Amino acid sequence: MDNLKLPAYPQPITMGSEGDILIPVMHHPDFGGFTKLEYASLMIAQGIAQREFVDTGDRDYISMRAVKLAKAVLEEANK
Repeated sequence: MDNLKLPAYPQPITMGSEGDILIPVMHHPDFGGFTKLEYASLMIAQGIAQREFVDTGDRDYISMRAVKLAKAVLEEANK
């Protein structure tokens, strides 16, 4: 089963205007949160960024590097 594009965590349940049960992605596609692929990739990028911080000790470098890594991961996962 290919479930890489499914939400990374269980979606909260809400009540619709007519009493129907909905999950956030049913309200709008952008409300689903990170996919499993995006979430796992960002966790890996976090580990890489932490390792670089331990090696360099430079907080400014690591914060800029973390943003670049996150952007690259999300762009790649979006393909």
